[in-house]
Amino acid sequence: MSGIEVAGLALALFPIVIELVDAYSGALTGRDINHLAESLKNHQQIFLNAVEYLLHYTIPAQQLRALLADPSGALWQDQELNDSVQRELGIRAASILGKISDIHKTITKLMAKLPIPDGNSTIKDRATRVIKCFVRGPYYKASLERLRMRISEFRTLTKDALKLAPSRSGLVQDLEILELIKQCAGGLYEACRAGWKCDCSHAHPANIRLNVDHRKDDHGQECLTFSFLFAEHAHRAHHEHWMTAEIVAPKEKGGTLPPLTFRTLSGSTAVSSTSVPVVIPAPAPSIAPSGALPCTSCVSDLCTILKSCQDPVRPARRRLGSISDSKGQNYDLFSRPDPITTKHSVVVAEYFEQKSVLSNRFRVELALMLAKGVLQMSSTSWLEGKWTKHNILLVTDAPNSLLPYVSHRFESAGRSSTSSTLVPTTPDSVEAWIRNPTMFSLGVLLLEVCYNRSIESLAANDEKNDFGKAWTYTPFLTAMRLSKTVQNELGLRYAQAVRACLDFPGVEPNLTGMPKESTSFASSMMKDIVDPLKVAVETFVSI
Repeated sequence: MSGIEVAGLALALFPIVIELVDAYSGALTGRDINHLAESLKNHQQIFLNAVEYLLHYTIPAQQLRALLADPSGALWQDQELNDSVQRELGIRAASILGKISDIHKTITKLMAKLPIPDGNSTIKDRATRVIKCFVRGPYYKASLERLRMRISEFRTLTKDALKLAPSRSGLVQDLEILELIKQCAGGLYEACRAGWKCDCSHAHPANIRLNVDHRKDDHGQECLTFSFLFAEHAHRAHHEHWMTAEIVAPKEKGGTLPPLTFRTLSGSTAVSSTSVPVVIPAPAPSIAPSGALPCTSCVSDLCTILKSCQDPVRPARRRLGSISDSKGQNYDLFSRPDPITTKHSVVVAEYFEQKSVLSNRFRVELALMLAKGVLQMSSTSWLEGKWTKHNILLVTDAPNSLLPYVSHRFESAGRSSTSSTLVPTTPDSVEAWIRNPTMFSLGVLLLEVCYNRSIESLAANDEKNDFGKAWTYTPFLTAMRLSKTVQNELGLRYAQAVRACLDFPGVEPNLTGMPKESTSFASSMMKDIVDPLKVAVETFVSI
């Protein structure tokens, strides 16, 4: 056996070994035996978490629970499960499965060293004396250290392989689902922009994550999750409130989009086919403010809802209301039972100014996330026209992990006067020289990520104006020059993606009524930009 079924066997052995050790707890006391028991329990939990993390992005949640409930069961021997895991892990599958096999062998040998007690173990029993000598000998320490190292290596390799999630399971390569993402994202933009009915004189920051989370729910249906960061005021840029939209869209054959069905986060299927669950942080459990809407009504003002979001949070989840787009599609708002999360964030432009040192591997991973996000959002108002590093927000999700968001600011519906909500509103591009402003902006950003510097700081003297300053034509001139040498920095595939962005043809047509043109655009972007960056990531991950 060399597949994922070995992980199930290892999970089944851990409680057996722990039970053997606990059986001697009455006859043996001391630091060594306690250390053995605690170490095994810790290793068991870490290994279980790593296995669960791996399978979480591979199979439906219901199947995952069934596997973990019966580690030694026949479900682990399913060939389709093993194939799915290997596809998910890509080129690192053999290495990761090898670590699992080592863990199983180590725990098996460890169990073989522990004699089975007769039920009445005493300090004078031979079995007790054997285990006492064992826990004080070198083999015990070497076995625990080997087990710790193999589990740590397995955990690290698994996280590395799935770090870009959704990079394999979450990367939406199905063009029908991609079109569905774009349609839903467009509706969410309209609903968000029209949802501010307040009298506030300031704009409301709203950021959408540049990668839609794509996975399966308990029923095996496709689940699309749009993640937002909201802040009540612009000066609270580092204290955003999470809001999550979860959409379930089952695939159907035939080349047409299936009718949408949606479910609440509790798992129940909604009756209406025009209701998209959206989650925002829960309001305080105190008495609702004056004028608060009943849970079955439409939300008249998003600003009021956000102002009510504060700790402590509600212990349970409930529907707060709904907002709708111009087509009449409703988006249901639910309270969120978990605490509001504060995360550090920084605009990409400021990140370059900090002169942060980025590894080659991190840069290509960030470039791939940006490219996938642009693919999903390019025909929507979230990414429309020319955008720059000033519009991209990097949010720290975990140590050494940055997630890209597109920043927008929405004014009250009665005050809105600008055509673009991108922050800041960028100047017009050099239309005669740039074929596709959206894709050209991605190409410039990929160059900035590659060199870890802004395009302005990379400009040569003859690419600036007479006063030695960057001007309208600087990004174009500098990008065209650097596209010829970027291969020396991050390789051929990265350079291929950059050049494809800078030379990308035409503006993507509107999706409505034009599925063929849209499909051609998405296919070209996948083939010429996303796929080369995936190869670049695999290259640096394998180093």
